[in-house]
Amino acid sequence: MKEGQKSVGANGKQNSMFPMDVMYITQGESGDFSHSKAKAIDYIHLTKSGVRTKRAWYYAPADMTVVNAGSAGTMWATDNEVNTPSGTKRMVYMFWHDNNHSAYPVGTKRKQGEKCGQTGTAGFATGDHLHIEVMNGSVFDKSNAVHNWEAFFVNDTEIVVNFGYAWATTNDQTGIDNGTCQPPSNSGNGTFDINERVNAKVRSYRSQIESECKAQGVGMDAVPGLLAIMMVESGGAGGDPMQSSESAGLPMNAIKDPVASIRQGVKHFKESLDTTLQYGCDMWTAFQQYNYGIGYAKWISKRGKIHTLELSIEYSRTVVAPSLGNTTGIKIAYNRPEAIEIGYPWRYLNGGNFHYARVLQLYTTGDGSINSCGGDNTGQEEEKNKMKQYEDWLLNFDRVRPKFGGKFK
Repeated sequence: MKEGQKSVGANGKQNSMFPMDVMYITQGESGDFSHSKAKAIDYIHLTKSGVRTKRAWYYAPADMTVVNAGSAGTMWATDNEVNTPSGTKRMVYMFWHDNNHSAYPVGTKRKQGEKCGQTGTAGFATGDHLHIEVMNGSVFDKSNAVHNWEAFFVNDTEIVVNFGYAWATTNDQTGIDNGTCQPPSNSGNGTFDINERVNAKVRSYRSQIESECKAQGVGMDAVPGLLAIMMVESGGAGGDPMQSSESAGLPMNAIKDPVASIRQGVKHFKESLDTTLQYGCDMWTAFQQYNYGIGYAKWISKRGKIHTLELSIEYSRTVVAPSLGNTTGIKIAYNRPEAIEIGYPWRYLNGGNFHYARVLQLYTTGDGSINSCGGDNTGQEEEKNKMKQYEDWLLNFDRVRPKFGGKFK
């Protein structure tokens, strides 16, 4: 759902709506720790276009009141019976990890569509996310737990990663309340940049990357992406900081000169962008293809043209790994925090790195996200078009310039 949105069924009762405008599941019900037998699911705010928002707002699925205040979150009970995919009933929602959860003491009320918390890291959390558990009834009782997909309709939520669960929509009309919805501060203007996680060594190569981009006809708008690649590949260390030897048909680390490494890295990245454009895929396909090698964009084009973690895992297992001898799905440990956070602390042996595009997102930032308001009067379609222009711009560099005036920095 989107901020300010309302949904009422034909029976006059509110429909229980999924509380975020984006669905990206990082850990499902089979996860460890607090997920075991709890029917709990973790979500982050990461759009299809690759824009990650931390401290993202979530919204009241229905009119509700806080009935319990916990150590890292709150439990809200619906004020009345609500319609859910599994029937009409009272519900209790447990929202966990909001760093500002103390702002919602027992008795706090929220109307459907109003802000009721933010993703965060309060309590036991390995990264910014929202942990949701849902129970039947009007009191907090985990013995009455139900699946998330039995509790929420997902109308007007951008579905990115849903773990294949049986999510449902309602045929009832949904919309915003009197056109009062206001887009959040992170609504898009199409900028993209590296963030504070990128170290000084990598930043020192900016001028060299810029020079090489000019020499190869690659727009300056690509520089942040190339810096992020270097950060992931090597942190700027060694003679092949772009780890581009293999893309040139050479053994790993055969290149010993950073200048030559950057030259080949820019060349390989340009090839990845060109093929991604050729097959009409999204920008994160191009970044993931830098790791997998040319061929991923063509494969993705036959599967929806949008890079996702699930598709990346499949490509690693069925294409890359077998091509290098791993035909039985042998896994190796990959204990980076971002891999542990989403419940995949491993990679396939000789399968490239299916985490690659997601790891790059941790070193980049942007505000190209879609306006979270629904309805024509909020300009949602304009925002979607803006985001599409932004992706076209990345994939075309200097050949196509969008009208909205955003740019890579």
